[in-house]
Amino acid sequence: MARTQYTSLIAEDLAPLVGSSESLWAELDGAHVLITGGTGFVGCWLLEAVLWARSHHQVDVRIDVLARRPERLYIVAPHIAADPSVRLVRGDIRTGDLPSGAQAHAINGDRSGRVASAYTHVIHAATETNVALDNPPPFDVFDASLTGTRHVLELCRRDAVRRFLLVSSGAVYGRNHSLGRPVNEDDPIAGVRGDIAGAYALGKATAEFLGISFGAEYGFAAVAARCFSFVGPYLPLDSGFAVGNFIRDSLEGRSIVVNGDGTPVRAYLYGADMALWLWTMLLRGQRGDIYNVGSDRSLSIRELAMQVARVVADELASREKPVIVRARPTGYSAELFVPDIRRARERLALEVRTPLDEAIRRTARWALAASRNARQRTRAYSALACPADLKLRG
Repeated sequence: MARTQYTSLIAEDLAPLVGSSESLWAELDGAHVLITGGTGFVGCWLLEAVLWARSHHQVDVRIDVLARRPERLYIVAPHIAADPSVRLVRGDIRTGDLPSGAQAHAINGDRSGRVASAYTHVIHAATETNVALDNPPPFDVFDASLTGTRHVLELCRRDAVRRFLLVSSGAVYGRNHSLGRPVNEDDPIAGVRGDIAGAYALGKATAEFLGISFGAEYGFAAVAARCFSFVGPYLPLDSGFAVGNFIRDSLEGRSIVVNGDGTPVRAYLYGADMALWLWTMLLRGQRGDIYNVGSDRSLSIRELAMQVARVVADELASREKPVIVRARPTGYSAELFVPDIRRARERLALEVRTPLDEAIRRTARWALAASRNARQRTRAYSALACPADLKLRG
């Protein structure tokens, strides 16, 4: 089966990870995969990984990306949207407007040449909203997770899928737990609270229950992945993610400002590692299992800011700017949001492969390249919309 080689700004990131797991990707040969939420950070990395594997390992796989606004992929990752194995499908998990694989109509047409077929694998990666910025009512956050997941699972039942992966969140444990150590999958989840964080955590936990119980009832292998903190291309640099904001400020030549006391502890997994972990969990996760997804190499937010400032300054060959921490430490135990990843290591042989320095450097390089490409596309569009001779006359 002839293929053109898949090219991407981050192909070099994928090669050592995806390239060393050929037997994993062979399990997707002939598959029809649905990814909900395929235009976000997690979805784009999932697509980058599988398209690289398809191209280099000659895997015959078709992927549908379902979203309310699937055309957004043309802006976020036009090379993915243009790939002939990717179909963009408009649908809404909240209303249940989800066509089966054999009935889905692609807004970019079906260029695969394959006969329409039911979905064999489903990855539910759609998120309700950016609760840190949008500030929706807590009940809406919970209900979107509950209702959306139920609709996706009904689709899995109708299409008789073989495997289902729910992309959940480490938020189910809560941010202020008193364990004083990384959390493992058997630790208790957060208690019921009426605020947005509580609604988000409870919504994700409920979605996990729905996925695993549906899988047991209807005969497909359902697995949940509790995602923690990530860094890498496609991460918004102007949102509520500290590492993205720090990289943006450093690239713009500004000092990084930490608004708190800098003591909260995090650990960051690179996007390419995350994608390999999630595909492995979909294809090889044990039925009904829940896995933490993240790095266990922890550091404080203050240490993260200093590391970003140093790495980006080195990448730009510029002078490192000082880090400004607004508040003084309170003396209380630091908030810890770090996963115990022994289950992923022991059951699926997964490891943290990309050092944080390298992850920050690659993210900064991608942001610079993506900015240049965006400016080029804007200039090209302006030239088409207003030809030069009209500009001169006008």
